[in-house]
Amino acid sequence: MLAPGLQDIEEGILFQFLPKSVKFRQLLVIAGIFTITAAMILASYATTVLQTVLSQGVLFGVGGIMLNFVHVSIFSEWFDKRRGEAMGIIWLGYRVGALAFPLICQRLLDKHGYAKTLRVLIAPMLALLIPSSVLLRGRYSAATVVSTPVNPPISKLAAIKTPNVLFYLVVSLLFDFVVNVPKMFITTYGADLELDTSDQALALSLLVLSNMLGTFGFGWLSDGVFYESLICACALSTSMAHFLVWGFAKTRFGLFIYALTVGLTSGGKNCFFWTEFHS
Repeated sequence: MLAPGLQDIEEGILFQFLPKSVKFRQLLVIAGIFTITAAMILASYATTVLQTVLSQGVLFGVGGIMLNFVHVSIFSEWFDKRRGEAMGIIWLGYRVGALAFPLICQRLLDKHGYAKTLRVLIAPMLALLIPSSVLLRGRYSAATVVSTPVNPPISKLAAIKTPNVLFYLVVSLLFDFVVNVPKMFITTYGADLELDTSDQALALSLLVLSNMLGTFGFGWLSDGVFYESLICACALSTSMAHFLVWGFAKTRFGLFIYALTVGLTSGGKNCFFWTEFHS
C-alpha cells in the first residue's frame, strides 16, 4: 500500500517541475518508458521491503508520472467540448489493459514466482508502451502552442487559496480515502475469507471491469449534470457499497458482488476532477 501511495504524492510534486514546453513531450515519454523498465528490472532483484518500495513505488512512479504528465498536457488540445465523456473513454481504454492483468499475473506468480514474473512482464509492457512515443502527441504543432500565458493573472499560490480550488483539493483528498483506500484491501480480505489466489485475482478483474463501466457512465453524465451533484452521488454511493456490501460479505460471491458494486459507484472520480481543472 505504501508504494501506490508514494506515487500519488510524487505526482503532485513532479507536475510542478516537469517541463511544460511541447518540444519536450516526446523526450518525457521516452524517459518515462526507460524509467519504468529500469524500475521493473530492479524490483525483480529486490530482496527487502525497502528495495521494493524504492523500485516499484518511487522509481516506477516517476516513470508513470512522466507519461501521465504528457497525457494530461495534450488532453485540452484535443477536447474542448464534452470533456467528461472524452475522459471517460480515455480511462476506459486505460483500464482495458488491466482487465485481464490480475488473472494473468497471478498465474505467472503461482508458476514462476515474483522475480521471474516481473521480468516476463517487461516485454509485453514495452510492446504496449513504445508506440506511445509516437501516438502521445498534441493536436497542434509545437510552434503554435503556448503552454503558459504571457502574463499569468495570478500566481500558483494565489490560485490554491481560491475557494473553488480549495474545495476541489479537499474533496479530492476525501475521495481518495473513500474510493482508493478500502479497495486496496480487497485481496487481503479475500485471503481472510480463505479464498484461493485465483479467486482473489478474479475479484480484482471484476473490480476493473465494473470500474470501466462506471468511469464511462459518469464521464458521459458529467457533461450535462453539475459536477457537485455527481461528485456527491459518487462519494455517497461508494461509501454505501463499502458499508452495506463489503461490510456483510462473508463468501466468495459476496466479495465478487462488492467488487462489481464499488467499481461502478467509484468510476467517476478521475472524470470529474480532470475535466474540472481543464475547464
